[in-house]
Amino acid sequence: MSLCSGFWSCVNGHSIAACCPDPNQRFVPSLGCVDDPTCIDPCPPSNQNKIVQPEPCRFFADPLSNNRYYEEIPGYKDRLLRNCSQGTIFVEQDCGCDMDPLAMAKLQTGVCNPAVDMNFNYDFQDHSGNQIPCGKENVTISTQRAKFSGAGLVNFWRFAFQDFRDSLAIKLKFQPSGTGNSKQALLTNCIFSDKEQATINIIALTSENKVYMEVETNTTTSSITIAYTPNVENELIFEYNGSRLSGMVKVGQLQRANSTELTGYIKRRQSGIVLGAGSGWGYYDGYIDDKSSNVSAFLASRKNSSEKKNDMEPKRFKSGSGVIA
Repeated sequence: MSLCSGFWSCVNGHSIAACCPDPNQRFVPSLGCVDDPTCIDPCPPSNQNKIVQPEPCRFFADPLSNNRYYEEIPGYKDRLLRNCSQGTIFVEQDCGCDMDPLAMAKLQTGVCNPAVDMNFNYDFQDHSGNQIPCGKENVTISTQRAKFSGAGLVNFWRFAFQDFRDSLAIKLKFQPSGTGNSKQALLTNCIFSDKEQATINIIALTSENKVYMEVETNTTTSSITIAYTPNVENELIFEYNGSRLSGMVKVGQLQRANSTELTGYIKRRQSGIVLGAGSGWGYYDGYIDDKSSNVSAFLASRKNSSEKKNDMEPKRFKSGSGVIA
């Protein structure tokens, strides 16, 4: 592809023509899409990275256990055996793991314990006791923080096709480097797809010093933006409770917040929870902090959405760690 803003992307072992997401951006090998006012060529189609059709299912039932499933990986002869998240079972017609009715009946309402605890102090190990693994590419530990190179990611693939329903909360600290793409993925649930986009998006708009938060449910899509402070660590809190999408960005005593109405169940995607990358977005370039990097998903451990509060209270998050619950 000779266009200055066009490039080839490898998706499931095939070369797919793609375009930089913003006008006046040039694709530079090893750097990705960077702002360049001299790059004025239109790149057809402009929505190359947008959803065009559902992604074919790559997951298959394990005949020996409904708590496990097989994943078909392009280029590999054998399918990979995966475990469903705690409290879920594989449902073939849904192409993923869904809530186990028996497990849901045993849950205590109002309590949410972390399923993943990542502190990024010295390694990428889960310290929650649940031994949840993650995959990582081009991400290192630096000064007890996860350093994203602008071409890397951390994928909690255990949460592939996870049903978050109408309860999701995320908390993390981030500090963009100020270089790279102007729209960098902090956290999404979809990567390496030219057919689908994430339904959970937390994006650093580095040219505007803002965070963009978006959720797509089975009823609608809503989004909010909140300013962040450049060149320092910012603490981000994201919450969807079935009636509102809310966000807050804090630096010291300075707090900025925004919210909007949103209802419905969050649409599922075949990727896991991904830090640093997302289909249609640029890779994240910067740090995610260790001491307060939290990713918490409240799953079926609360009462129905009409009984939930949208108070953004820090007590909802386990402090001092990165958490998925």
